[in-house]
Amino acid sequence: MLRPMMLVGVGGSGGKTLQLLHRELRWRLRDAGWTEGVPAGWQFIHIDVPAAPDTIMSNEASLLNSALVGGRYIGLAPPAVTYRAIDNDWINDAKSPELAKVATWRPRAEDVNVAIGAGAGQFRTIGRVVSLSQANLIRDGLASARTKLSDPGISPQLQRLSIHLGAEAAGISPDPQAVVVSSMAGGSGAGMFLDVADIIRAANPAGWGDSSIGILYTADVFSEIPELARQGVMPNSLAALCEMMNGYWNNTQPGDEYRALERAGIPAAAFERRGLRYPMFVGRSNNSVTLPDQNAVYEASAKTLAAFMTSPAAQNSVYAYLAGNWVNSSVAMQDATPFKDSVKGTVASAMGMGSLSLGRDRFARYTAQRLARSGVEHALRAHTVGRKVPEEITFEAARDEVAVSQLEWFINQCGLDELGEERNQVLDALRPTNTDAEEAARAAIRQQVQQFTQAQPIEYSNMIIQHAEHQRPTYVSATDQALRQQASIWVGLIVGRLEAATLESLSRSGLEATVEILRRMETHVRNVINDLTNEISKYQGMADRMAEGVSGALNEFGTAAMTADNELIPRGIGRAVKTLAFGLEARLRQTACILLDDFARNELRPLLDASSNALGGLRVDEHPPAGAPSMGIEDWPTAGIIPRALFPALNERLVEDVETFPRSFEDQLANTVRDALDPDRMLSPKEAERLAVGEIMTGRGRDLSVDEVLLHDDTWWPQMLNTQRPATAARYQFRLGGADMLERAEEWTHRRDTALGEFVHESLRSYVEVDDMEQRANRRTRVLNAFQEVLAVSPPLVQINNAIVGAVHGTAPTAQYHFTSIPFAQTDIEPELVAMTQNAGQPDDVLAQLSKAMGTGDEQRIEIITTLSAPVQPIVLQSVIKPIAEQWTSSRDNNATREQFWRWRRARALPEFIPASPEVIASMTRGWFLGRLLGDLTWDKQAIGSDPVQIYNPEYQRDEAFPFPYLGPSPTGEMDLLPAVLESMGLSMLESQIRGNIEPLRAYSLLRSLGEDAPQHLRNWVQFGNTAHGKPALSRAWQNADKSIPSEQDATPADRQRAVLAYLDGRKRNYVDRLDESPVTKASMLTQPRWLDLRDILDSAFAALYSETANISTSEADDDGD
Repeated sequence: MLRPMMLVGVGGSGGKTLQLLHRELRWRLRDAGWTEGVPAGWQFIHIDVPAAPDTIMSNEASLLNSALVGGRYIGLAPPAVTYRAIDNDWINDAKSPELAKVATWRPRAEDVNVAIGAGAGQFRTIGRVVSLSQANLIRDGLASARTKLSDPGISPQLQRLSIHLGAEAAGISPDPQAVVVSSMAGGSGAGMFLDVADIIRAANPAGWGDSSIGILYTADVFSEIPELARQGVMPNSLAALCEMMNGYWNNTQPGDEYRALERAGIPAAAFERRGLRYPMFVGRSNNSVTLPDQNAVYEASAKTLAAFMTSPAAQNSVYAYLAGNWVNSSVAMQDATPFKDSVKGTVASAMGMGSLSLGRDRFARYTAQRLARSGVEHALRAHTVGRKVPEEITFEAARDEVAVSQLEWFINQCGLDELGEERNQVLDALRPTNTDAEEAARAAIRQQVQQFTQAQPIEYSNMIIQHAEHQRPTYVSATDQALRQQASIWVGLIVGRLEAATLESLSRSGLEATVEILRRMETHVRNVINDLTNEISKYQGMADRMAEGVSGALNEFGTAAMTADNELIPRGIGRAVKTLAFGLEARLRQTACILLDDFARNELRPLLDASSNALGGLRVDEHPPAGAPSMGIEDWPTAGIIPRALFPALNERLVEDVETFPRSFEDQLANTVRDALDPDRMLSPKEAERLAVGEIMTGRGRDLSVDEVLLHDDTWWPQMLNTQRPATAARYQFRLGGADMLERAEEWTHRRDTALGEFVHESLRSYVEVDDMEQRANRRTRVLNAFQEVLAVSPPLVQINNAIVGAVHGTAPTAQYHFTSIPFAQTDIEPELVAMTQNAGQPDDVLAQLSKAMGTGDEQRIEIITTLSAPVQPIVLQSVIKPIAEQWTSSRDNNATREQFWRWRRARALPEFIPASPEVIASMTRGWFLGRLLGDLTWDKQAIGSDPVQIYNPEYQRDEAFPFPYLGPSPTGEMDLLPAVLESMGLSMLESQIRGNIEPLRAYSLLRSLGEDAPQHLRNWVQFGNTAHGKPALSRAWQNADKSIPSEQDATPADRQRAVLAYLDGRKRNYVDRLDESPVTKASMLTQPRWLDLRDILDSAFAALYSETANISTSEADDDGD
C-alpha cells in the first residue's frame, strides 16, 4: 500500500521542487484515471523566509497554499519586518547559556542590511537566525500536517489509490514518510533544513519522525548562475555540509544549543543524531548526463519523488535499501578519514533517476495544450480570420464587422427579434392564450343583451358597452394572470436562449466578437423598449374607443327598432371584446417593456460584464504585464511548434519521438471528431480541430458541461414577478481563462471512449503485443534499446573522484537500481531486461527486486530510481566538493575575499559545526594540548595567523600542516588557534579535491590519534622522557617558571608529572575558569572569544588529561629506568 507522505520544501529550491512534484502527481494521477485529486495523505509544506513564496509556476503557488490539496506555505518573515527586529525578539528571550551558544556565529544585527522580507540574501547564518526566532511557526505548520496525516480518512483513500494503480492494499497502513527538500547552497534552506528535520523528529523521536529522507541540492546545481550572483553558494554549501556531517554523528544529549527550539515548544529528547536520517545529494550531472540548469534538476527530483510516491514496487525496493544496505554498508564501509569513529556510519548517499516511456503522457499534454492554445487564439482573434489585420482593417473594425454580421442571428437565437410590428418574438412568447377570457366576456355580454327581444340600435349599443365595461375587470384579471404565467415561462426561456446563443457565438465568432455582440444587444433591447413604448399608446387608444367601435357596427341598421337576433349585435359585441383585447395588447407591451428593462439591467448587463471580465482576464493570461505571474500560454504548442518542455530530459527516453506528435494529433483528432450532420464524413485536420476547440470552449462536448464554462452565482428573476420568488440580478462567471481551457482540454483529451483516448492511454504491454509481427518486432526493439539507454543515464546525479574514493573507501560505490512496475512479465522481453540489468553490474538483491517489479499491468512508463550502493563520506563526491574548492582557492589569498567567503555562513557553535563526531572532536581537543605539551604541535609565535599550525608525523618524520588560511577571522593569539584549526577542518576536504589525494586530512588524523592515544604518549614522556620526534617537550622558559622543577636533563618522572599537571592547570585556568568568571550577557555577546564554543569540551579534555597524568606511576618508571 502507498505510504502517507509529509513533503517539506525548505527555501526557494525546496519550494520549487514541491511545485513541480505536485504538478507531476496531478498529471500522473489524471493520466491513470484517478478522479479524487492529489490524496490528502500527501501533505505539502513549503517553509521559507519571505512572506510570499518564490515560484517557478505562478498558478502553482496558490495551489500549494491551499488546504484543498494539503498544501501550506509558511513565510517566516512578517511583511515589512526588519532583521534587527527579528534578532532582538529572539535574543531578548534568551538566557545566558543559550547566548553563549550563539555568541561566536550570530551576526551583529546592526551590520545586517539584508531585506529580510525578500529572503536571507544567500547568508545561511541569517536564514537560521530567522528560523530559530520563528520556530513556533515551523512547529505549528508541521504539527498541522501531522494531524492531517492521522485523519481516519487518509488510509482508506490511499488504499483506493493503491488498488487503482494496480497494487495490493491489504495489511497495516504504513507509517508516513517525511521528505525534506532543500538546497545546501542558499541562505534560507541551507540555514534551516537541519532544524526542520529536528522539529519533525522531536514530534515522534522513536517512530517515523527519525526516518526523514533528505533531497539536498549540491553547489554544482547552480553553476549556470552568473558568478557575481552566486558568491554565497559555495561557502554556504561548505558550512551546511560541515553541520550536516556533525549532526549525523552527534548523539549527545541536547543541551544549551537546543534552548531556542525548546522555547518554541519543541521538546528535547535523546536523539541518535541531529538533522536528516537519510541524506541524499542531488547534483547536476553523473558520468553520462549533465542537466542544463537548476530547474531541470528540480524537475528531475520531482519526477523521482513522484515515481517513489506512486509506485509500491519502487517504495518496497527503496525501503529495503534504507533498512538494510544503508545501515549495514555504512558501518562496514572502509573509511580512511578522521571524521568519525568506527562504530558510526558514513554520511550520505545520492539519488538519480531514469525513465522509459511511450510518451503518451507527453502527447496528451501536447494535445491538450495545443487545443487550449487554439481556444485562446479563437477567443481573442477569431474575428480576424480571413481579414488582413492590421494591414487593411483595424482589429476593432474587424471585430465590429463580425458583430454586425452576427447580430441578427444572435437576436433570433435569443428570441428578441421585436423591432417593428411584423417582428414579434417577445410579444408572441409573452402573449397569453386568452381565448377563454375573450369567449367568457363575449358570452356574458350576449347573455345580458339577449334579455331584450327588441330595442333601438342605440339602446343595444349602450347595453353592449355597459356590459363590456362590467366584464373588463374580470377579463383584465384573467388575462393578467395568464400574462404573468407566460412571463414566468419566458424568463426561464430567455435566460437559456441567451446563454446558449452566447456559447454558440463563442464557438462561431470568438470572445472578442461575442462581447461586442452582447454590447450591441443592450442597444437593441433599448430600441425594442422604445418601439414597444410607442405601440402602447397606439393600443391603449384603440382600447379607449369601445363606444365608437360598437356604435359604428350597430348604426348600419339605421334608426328603426331591431330584434336581439339581428346579425349586427354579435358584430357589436365582437367590437367591444376586441377593444378589451386592445387593452391586453397595451398591457402586453407594457409588461414586455418592464421585463426587457429588467432583463437588460439584471441579466444581459451581468452577462456582458462577466464576458468582458473574462476577455480582460484572458488577455492578461496570454500577455501578462511585466513582473506579473505568467500562465505560459506562449509556450504551448501550435501546429508548427513543439515546446522544449515536451521533449524528454537527458535522463529520459521515449519509445516514440516527440517529433511524431503533430502527425499523431491530426490522425487521432480525425478519428475522434465527427460532423454532427454527417457522422460518416471524414473531417479534414483543420475541421476536426475547429470542432474540438468549439466543444472545449463551450463545454458542450461529451463528458463536458456548459456549467463548466458559464457559472451561475445567482439566476435572474424580475421584480415584477417578485410575488413568486424574490427578485434577483444574475451573477455570472465565465471559465474562459487559459487555465480553464487547459483543464477542459485535458478532460476532453483523456476521455477513454474515443480513438484519441485509447491512443493516449495505450500501455507499454499493449504497444508491443500488436498482431502485426513486423510491427511487433520493431516496437520490441525500440523498447529494449530505450531500456538499455535508460540504465546508462540513470545513475545518481553526482560525480565521484575515483582517486579519493579509492583512498578513503577502498572501492567506489556503484549505482543501485530501484524499479517501478514493469508490465512485461511472462513475455519474451522479460529475460532480456533482466540480462541488461545484470550486465549493468547490479547485485542479486537488485535482480530480485526487478523480478518482483515484473507484472502484467497497463503501465505506460518504466522508471528507475537510483541510489549509491552504500553511503559515503562527502569528500569523495567531486560534484559536491570541487565547486566549493575552486571558489575557496580563488578567495583565500586575499583578506577581503576570504572574509566575504565566510561571512555569515557558520550557523552553529563549533561543537555542532566541526565536521566530525563528538568523540573525534574530544580526541582532537585532547590531542591539541598534548601535542603542544610534547612539542608535536608547532607554530611561529611571531606570526600567529600568518603561518599554518603544524603537527609532527612520526611515520614520515616530518611536519604536516593544517589548512591555511583559516576559515573565519584570523587568530589574534595562541588561544585562538585551536578553534581556528577546528573550524577550518572542512577545508581539508577542499584541499583533498584540489590535490587529488587525502594528504590534507593527515594533520587532523594525527591530532585525533594523539588525543586517542594520550595515555600512552603521556606515559612515554612522564616515565621515560620520550617524545615521538625526540626533541624536548615543554619549553625551558616554562619549566624554569617553577623553580622546583629541574632542567630537562635532570628531571625525574615525578618532576615531569608535576610539570604536566601544572601545564594543564594553567591551560584550564586560561581557557575555562576565566570564561566561567564572566557569564555571557547580551552586552558581551559580540566580544566573546571563539574558544567559548569549546568550553565544555575543553573542560572535559583537561580533566581527562589531568586524570590520565595523575594516574601514571612514577616509581615504576624510576625502577624501569635503573
